[in-house]
Formats: sequence, C-alpha cells, structure tokens
Amino acid sequence: MQKKKVRLTIDNGIEDIEVLKGFGRISLRQIKIERITEEAIEQGGVLSQEDLGKYLSCTVRTIQRDIKQIKQKGIEVVTRGYLHNIGRGQTHKVKIIGMYLDGQTYSEIKLKTKHSVGAIKRYMGSFVKVLMSQARRIHRVKDISAVTGLSEVLVKQYVELINESKKDKTRKGNLRLLIERSGYREGIKKTEKSYLEPLAAMMRG
Repeated sequence: MQKKKVRLTIDNGIEDIEVLKGFGRISLRQIKIERITEEAIEQGGVLSQEDLGKYLSCTVRTIQRDIKQIKQKGIEVVTRGYLHNIGRGQTHKVKIIGMYLDGQTYSEIKLKTKHSVGAIKRYMGSFVKVLMSQARRIHRVKDISAVTGLSEVLVKQYVELINESKKDKTRKGNLRLLIERSGYREGIKKTEKSYLEPLAAMMRG
C-alpha cells in the first residue's frame, strides 16, 4: 500500500489531563483512538490497529476491545482493513455537535462522551465556521475548506449534519441561534473597528 505521512495528536495537553482525572485511563485511551483515527482520515491516510497499539502503548487486543466499546455508542472508528464500514456510524465530532443541537449543555455532553469541555468547544467552533460559510452562500465543500482551513473530509461531515439537522425542528432552531450569535459577535468586531480607526486618526492628528 502507498504510504501517507500524517500528523497525529497523541498528547493533547490539558484536555487529556482533564479526561484522565475525570474518567480514567481507559476513557482517555478511547478518546485518543477516536481522535487520531479521524485525524489520519482527514489527512488522507488510515491507521491500522497495530499502529494504534504502537502509538498508545498497548496490545492490539486492547485496541480491538476499545473500538468495540466505542462503536457501541454509535461512533465510527475506521482502521485499515475495515474501510468498508465507513458511513455506518458517526464520527465523535458529529456525534457531539448533534447532541448540542439537540439542546444538551456542555456539561451534559462531557458526562456522556467523556470529552473535555475545551474539546467540545473546539469542535463547535469548527462547526460554526462551516455553518457561517453556508450562511454567506459558500456551498461547495472545496470552497468551504479553503475559507475555513478545515479538511474537505470534515467539511463534508459537517455539511451533511447541517442538512440532516434542518429536518428537525429543535436542531433547526439551534442552527439559527448559532448563526445569529456568530453574526452578532462579528457585528461587534466591525463596529469596534469602525469606531477605533477614526479615533486613532484623530489622536495622531
């Protein structure tokens, strides 16, 4: 098989420490499995279960057991040799954002998924970038990827989530709220800029 060089986040610093303290080493390892398998896919690569065992310092049998438990939660884990399973489940990012759109709080999502609040907020930030791109009438996956700096794989997942969520009343309402809040924040920044520039010119004068 052709080799592909990818960059993986084995240690995510404070976020991983928070998960370890709150939920233990097994939960942390499973979150790392979710994270690095998705990072590889987004960069055009795919990890084997042997790769995962090597990077996370455990046996392949442990990896297999962890993946089984992750999939029982409806989260997809794609490894080399199991590519035919793509599409049967959701990635952990899509799962988490879906929970938020259903009206769950960050604290509730943290308890159910065992991801740190910092990670959840980061996923939401990326999702909002895609949502706001569509609000500005940028619809092609390739164009959204170029504007947001996100991978086309991730953008496609988020676009599909947005389209599905528009069919649900609660999720559709929360999508609208996210757009309104993001638009409001951007409006504040533009107002501050338009006020400060003339003020700076006056002070120089």
